[in-house]
Amino acid sequence: MTHLKQIAPAFIALAASLGYPHSVLAQTLEAATSNDFYLDEIVVTARKRAENVQDTPISITVFRSKDLEARQIVNVGQIADFTPNLTINTSAAFSGSSATPAIFLRGVGQVDFSLNTDPGVGLYVDGVYISRAVGGLIDLVDIERIEVLRGPQGTLFGRNTIGGAVSVTTKAPTDEFGGRLKLTTGSDNRILVQGLVNAPLGENLNSRLAANYHKRDGYVDRPDGVSLGDDNSFSIRGTVAYTPAENLSVTLSVDYTREREESAPFILTSLDPNAPFSGFHNAVIAPLIDPSLASPFGPLGPPSACFIGASNPACFNEESVPVGVQGVNNGTLPSQSDIDVFGASLIIEYDLNESITLKSISAYRDLDSFSTNEPDSSPVAVNSTQDDFTYNQFSQELQFLGTSFDNRLEWILGGYFFTEEGINKNFVKFSVIEILSGGLVENQSIAGFGQATYAITDRLKLTTGLRWTEDSRDFTPDQRVTRDIAAGIPVGTPLLPNVKASAKSNDFTPMINVSYDLSDDVNTYATYSQGFKSGGFTQRVFPPIFPAPGQNPADVIPAFDPETVDTYEVGFKSQFFDNRMQLNAAAFQTNYKDTQINVQVGIAPTTQNAAAATIKGFEVEFQAALSEGFRLNFGAGYLDANYDELDATVDPRITLNSRLPGTSEWTISGGASYRHQMGDMGFLTARADFSYRSAFFFDANNEIGEDGYTVVNLGLNWESIDGNWTGSIFGTNVTDEIYAVSGASILNPGGFQQASFARGAEWGLSVTRNF
Repeated sequence: MTHLKQIAPAFIALAASLGYPHSVLAQTLEAATSNDFYLDEIVVTARKRAENVQDTPISITVFRSKDLEARQIVNVGQIADFTPNLTINTSAAFSGSSATPAIFLRGVGQVDFSLNTDPGVGLYVDGVYISRAVGGLIDLVDIERIEVLRGPQGTLFGRNTIGGAVSVTTKAPTDEFGGRLKLTTGSDNRILVQGLVNAPLGENLNSRLAANYHKRDGYVDRPDGVSLGDDNSFSIRGTVAYTPAENLSVTLSVDYTREREESAPFILTSLDPNAPFSGFHNAVIAPLIDPSLASPFGPLGPPSACFIGASNPACFNEESVPVGVQGVNNGTLPSQSDIDVFGASLIIEYDLNESITLKSISAYRDLDSFSTNEPDSSPVAVNSTQDDFTYNQFSQELQFLGTSFDNRLEWILGGYFFTEEGINKNFVKFSVIEILSGGLVENQSIAGFGQATYAITDRLKLTTGLRWTEDSRDFTPDQRVTRDIAAGIPVGTPLLPNVKASAKSNDFTPMINVSYDLSDDVNTYATYSQGFKSGGFTQRVFPPIFPAPGQNPADVIPAFDPETVDTYEVGFKSQFFDNRMQLNAAAFQTNYKDTQINVQVGIAPTTQNAAAATIKGFEVEFQAALSEGFRLNFGAGYLDANYDELDATVDPRITLNSRLPGTSEWTISGGASYRHQMGDMGFLTARADFSYRSAFFFDANNEIGEDGYTVVNLGLNWESIDGNWTGSIFGTNVTDEIYAVSGASILNPGGFQQASFARGAEWGLSVTRNF
């Protein structure tokens, strides 16, 4: 207790700087020295074994089930508001799907959602890698916790965790019967129904079934009555756990998700009527639709009236099409965002002896998706796209986990196999031409890894790890011109040769970490790690690329190489006042090489190894139990991300002064909650949260972005004295902040720019019955 009183002034100053009254905090801390309350211990598996998050020498943000519910978080994309240096764009560029996130962590990520391009931040559910962005905005039902691990995690997590990993852990079956039913309603005719049942099926055999149904009206309206951005999804997950012996457990999980929604809620944010494609429409197509727009003097006379401000539905100009008008999209083509995802996993754990455990994770997933997008957001045909995905993946991982030397050495050895196959048919229509892009992708990855932590002393630990990865990629384009309007390219002309192109890459990625406990309450660490993400092929090209005489046709299919990072990190984790307060911080530098950036080549967004960059920054996270019912939390992230060099062939709009996409300089969030017991009437908890994000861009060209925003959420929750009933009233974005969550631009040559904005102020009411 003497130690608490000695450092109390420092924490009084810290909390006061966050706006908490100095005198009240001093009184609260004085009470804290005698009352029996503290922060909960949080157990994570970031290093593939259970340990207290405060003892884990990794920069990590954790959301427990109750944290997600308190903040009204229902899908994985929403955690970015409360995670320093994490950005999740809910709809990737040029995707019509609202469930195709682009995830960036510490400035590392990927905007492209094609099968040929891998994400830069790995998404995992119960140890199973979710390899594709399409369908990656998963509903959070019956979740134990989410761990956001910053920095390369390839040693243990494997594929494409060059920027970090988002690891979702679901709740396991127990041997007690129980369940819950939660009903939520709110703005835009929202209906959310969540239910689960946990049931023992026999001796050592338990089961758990959770389901989620979410329906909500869209919030971007079209003249034809379609409302974009709606929710209409159903997901279900069943798990059976069998323990035939004390040293053997078998867990089988099956999940299914179905979404039948309208397209993503994009609106037109900028328009250039003179760009090549929009200009062709205004000069040639519009006068054919309405002859009054044509010049009466022929080709030598004044231009089409569309170029000089005519307000006419046949024109593509600001006088005829709403630009930057919230909630309005004038598109007329069919709107659709359908997804069906099925997954199954089998996890077997067997204790070979008291010191060694064998763990096997086998998993299969398949995906069918169809979505449409109309970037011109107008009744005229300047640009529209359709994406049809059929995809499956299989993975097998084996882990040997053990301890040696009287438990001073903790180690893991393992192997990993992954294979995937998918077909993407991407139909693209412009005012001058219509094409089919895409093709067949067949990828395979194998890896071996090991990591060991040795306690040199009771306070000093050394961790080393190494992973070897070999990736093989095959791409067979299926691309051709389907309609020629004015480009002069015959129908049927292939855009790329219809032959298989193959690429192989491999790399060793080491990690070394030293941690030292300054005391029982303060842990410090330093880490060096490398990250590796495989290369691939560019499937979007125009104009067509033909092989030269005698050239191997596969050699003309554009490819890009792997990218790598070297990350240096130092940090500390601390807890004070008998674990009533925690303060964690990390600072890092990432040297980003052969950076895969998505650039515009003509009409085609293509991925190139076009840059090298340095990213520096830090994260700070603080939480406190200031009294038995009063809790505070605060988090801040800072990034200084700059290109060091650019390839000579890169788009000239990208310069050394350009910002990396998906990268805000500042991300700040905080919250406060107060829980009060009302006698036998139960408990009442009031909560307020805010999230601030500074300006960032959605694209490497820095043509479209968000200027920054602050969001405030409020909630009031009641819980019965026995915990069987709860009720909540909540408001999200209560200040009605207008901010973009995704965007894309083809101002040249397309003539348009689009962005999707978050919903405005909303209210909600939920009731939960536990049994």
